Amino acid sequence: MFYRTQEALDGRLRKPTYTPKVVSDELLPLRGFLACLKCGDNLTGSASKGRSQYYYYYYHCKPSCGFREKAEVVNEAFYKELEKYTPQPAVAELYKKIVLTSTTTYNQDLNKRIKEISDQIEEQNMMVQKARSLMLHDKIDPDEYKEIKREAEGKITALESRVANFNATVKDISSILNNAIDALIKIGEFFKTNNLETKRAIIGSIFDEKLFFENGTYRTAKVNEATGLIFLIINKLQDKKNWTGAEFSRLSNRVNLTGFEPVTFTMSR
Repeated sequence: MFYRTQEALDGRLRKPTYTPKVVSDELLPLRGFLACLKCGDNLTGSASKGRSQYYYYYYHCKPSCGFREKAEVVNEAFYKELEKYTPQPAVAELYKKIVLTSTTTYNQDLNKRIKEISDQIEEQNMMVQKARSLMLHDKIDPDEYKEIKREAEGKITALESRVANFNATVKDISSILNNAIDALIKIGEFFKTNNLETKRAIIGSIFDEKLFFENGTYRTAKVNEATGLIFLIINKLQDKKNWTGAEFSRLSNRVNLTGFEPVTFTMSR
């Protein structure tokens, strides 16, 4: 070690002809989302250098457990798992109509509430103006006017805060919905071709619990409420092609009741 250090300091140490590049995170997108089949602990992932100087990637448990699976096999199985959630293009278009319908209804309800609050604000402003007029005509004294004004301004501030919150909630999703539906139709390919951050966002947006990999496939995992609703509706649409207006409305309302907002991902290739 001493002589090799001296060679390195003198610039005489020969560099290896091949230096393998380790990009473990990119090849282990499921790290942190998997649980051990044997003991239930979280799986981690790492690379192991083979005789050919190449690195092989594995998802594995702690040494005392010994469970491990090739990352390539686990990742490929996950791509196939995602394909289960892929809707037919025609069904995806119908689903898009449902989301737009529910969003329009939701925004209309919000706008109605905003209008009601705005009317209350106007009433408080009119009350202050009336009190000012009474003061100018000596009907009430200045102290009474100040008290009326103070109370009205407090109510106006609270009402304006509610309006601001409602305005922030009103959304026009038409500009992002096409991109979201396109990603949903090709979710397996979309997952494969995107960066690590997007891959992990996709996994986290679908599954609420840890995944178990067993015999080349995944155990049925619990998906989150929004994702479950999306695919429940899509499955119903695929099971039945001809929908009545009433049935369509019921599906729209199910989206509306959950306050569904589509998850969007940044396209990166």
